[in-house]
Amino acid sequence: MKKIFYLSLVIFVSCTNIPYRTAKETYQKNEFSKAIKQFDESIEKEGNPALKVNAKHLRSNCYYELGKQEMENENYNFAADLLFFANSNKADSLLDNCYYHLAQNYFAIDDYSQTYKYLNFICDNFENSELMANVLSDKIKIEFEIQNNPKKSYQTYQLLQNNFPQTKAFETSKNIVNKFIPNFVQNARENWHNNKVELALKELFHLHKFPADFEEKIELLIGEIHFSQAKNQIENNKLEIAVENLRKAEKFNPKLSEQIAGKFNQICNIHINIGDEFFSQRKTDEAIESYENALNVSTNFDIAIQKINKTKELAKNIEEANKLILQADKFFDNKEYLRAKEIYTKAYQIDPIDTIQEKINNAISWHRITTEPEKYALDIIKNFENGIIPLKISKLEDELYKKFSRKQIKISGWQTFRSPKFNSYEVRYSIITPEKSYFFLWVVKLESEQIIPLNKTTENLL
Repeated sequence: MKKIFYLSLVIFVSCTNIPYRTAKETYQKNEFSKAIKQFDESIEKEGNPALKVNAKHLRSNCYYELGKQEMENENYNFAADLLFFANSNKADSLLDNCYYHLAQNYFAIDDYSQTYKYLNFICDNFENSELMANVLSDKIKIEFEIQNNPKKSYQTYQLLQNNFPQTKAFETSKNIVNKFIPNFVQNARENWHNNKVELALKELFHLHKFPADFEEKIELLIGEIHFSQAKNQIENNKLEIAVENLRKAEKFNPKLSEQIAGKFNQICNIHINIGDEFFSQRKTDEAIESYENALNVSTNFDIAIQKINKTKELAKNIEEANKLILQADKFFDNKEYLRAKEIYTKAYQIDPIDTIQEKINNAISWHRITTEPEKYALDIIKNFENGIIPLKISKLEDELYKKFSRKQIKISGWQTFRSPKFNSYEVRYSIITPEKSYFFLWVVKLESEQIIPLNKTTENLL
């Protein structure tokens, strides 16, 4: 019973394979059109999944072979349809060629619309085509010369450069792009002159990536714009960003090297002048920072190096002098004025500034105030304005001696008396003659060395 079942099954399967086998035999005879019809029937009737797959594969090969034949006969429209139906990788490898031939045929009869359509179809559907460089090159030509759209042509050129820079198609397309790049450069220049600097630079840097044969011209203009920006920024004291722009100008436009060097030098001198101002104010940290800014602009700026060293020396002296001043201040507070004066003097030798000299003078004054106030008061009078008071008194006495004898003139000499006010003394000098008496009287404030005349006679002496 089982043998009868298996025999029936074999006969059934053998019968159902007949359409597939017939189609395959036709295929093997290279009768591809006929084989396609037979494979279609086989696929429709075939119950065996494996045979159905094989039938589809062989049917695809039929379309491929027919398409290849039509290509050889230059029937590209028909070939394209057949290869499309083949729907296989090897068919696609020929299909892009069909479309490219069709594009070229339309181009030959000046049907640029159809040409462009087929070129775009290749771009959209066959991105790995070995013809892509030529396809893009043809698009560039049509977009510029036929469509009069240089911007679109330039976009296609960018794709060509990014993907096929070593091809003959790229070099050919460069000749086309060379025709409109100058207009793009000029447009950027006009934007610059219209104060649209950022836009101009953005355009130029984009052009610089895809310059065709205008790389040098683009670079020179970029450098020129950066140099112009730097000049304005120097005038507005935006030195840091001015340096950045000068560096860029230096990179892109070597023709401006001499002018750029001059601007770098100008910035260095500005930093030096700022540093000098801080130095004069004894702001050493700020001064060093300014001098270092000059060095950041020009590492060989010897003046800055010298001034940095000088400022560091000043900072060191200030620090040492301040330590001594702190010591001296303690002695001064303890009324050890001579000891304070000695230490103040050491500080002054390290850092000779007026404030330390004032401390020295103050220590000397307070020493004299506490040890010899009368003599100190008298010295203040005698030394006032380089000794003008005793000089005028001496002249007055000489005039009086011309009129009177020595016996007729009585002179008291210098006399000093304590004043009721703290640390103040009265200094007196009198001359008595037969005609007139001169009583000179001052109050001297020892702490401030201030002299105050106490009568008209004394005031008139000066």
